[in-house]
Amino acid sequence: MKTIKNPIIRKQYLASELYRAYFKDTMIEYTQVLEYDAGEYVLQQSMEPVYLYLMVQGRCSVRASLANGKSVILQTLHAPCLIGEMELVRDVSPFTVQALEKCLMLVIPLKQCRNILLQDSYFLRRLCSDLVWKERMEALSLICTFGYPLENRLAKFILDNRQENCFYIKKVHIAESLGVSYRHVGKVLNDFIARRYLSKNKFVYTIIDEEALASLAEELKAAEVIGDI
Repeated sequence: MKTIKNPIIRKQYLASELYRAYFKDTMIEYTQVLEYDAGEYVLQQSMEPVYLYLMVQGRCSVRASLANGKSVILQTLHAPCLIGEMELVRDVSPFTVQALEKCLMLVIPLKQCRNILLQDSYFLRRLCSDLVWKERMEALSLICTFGYPLENRLAKFILDNRQENCFYIKKVHIAESLGVSYRHVGKVLNDFIARRYLSKNKFVYTIIDEEALASLAEELKAAEVIGDI
């Protein structure tokens, strides 16, 4: 992680419509611009959060570590979005958030600004809107889990969690995240390789036919129609 100190870049982000959709000018003096490389941790489950994050570029995975030693990927966050808003509102332990690619974050320190933000009706209205959207997306995720075959869900999982054009996640981890058996995941991955959607070199899978995977993942968007009824 590094801090972007270039005043021109900082001013550009703090003057953007996205920043002003969440924060008033009073927050500018507190806001920093941070850059995370792929693989770096934004939040860790065992650590107290320091910032409220507004991700303006990139993708992150959200993962929970369970008491039995397993780890489950809960979702993939895409910019723009807030990270750490739950920890702002309530004293809860965060899930692990890890950058999947280079991410730019506008961050506000919680220790200094928690009370200011929680008394700011402008920010709270936007926060409530975001929380409603995230709740809706979690409901749609459950619809997809019970209503669509594994090949569709696995295609979306691969596209969401890749780094560049590859992904390195173990089959057992995919199985735990998608709620299916390890053997079932292996069968579908082998089928993708046979169809030339993927290639494999040891533990690394490389995407060969992104269009085919995107077509499978696209079918999940039909669930949004149900969510809009």
